[in-house]
Amino acid sequence: MPDRLANEVEAWVKVLRGEGPRRHPARSYRCIRTTLSTLLSTLATWTDNGVVSLREVTEEDVTQAGRVRS
Repeated sequence: MPDRLANEVEAWVKVLRGEGPRRHPARSYRCIRTTLSTLLSTLATWTDNGVVSLREVTEEDVTQAGRVRS
C-alpha cells in the first residue's frame, strides 16, 4: 500500500478510536479489525489501479466495490 494511502487509513483508524477532531466514544479494535479486513481487498484493488490516496476514490469506485462484495 502506498505510504500516503497507509497514512490515510491510519488516520481513519484514529478517528474510529475517538481521537479525531470531534471526540466520541471509541470503536473497539475488534470492530476496526473486522471492518479493515473486509476493506483490504478493495484497497488492494484500488492500489493496483493506481490509487495512491483515498481522496482519489470516487463515488463510482465505492459503488462498484459494493457490487463486488457479497
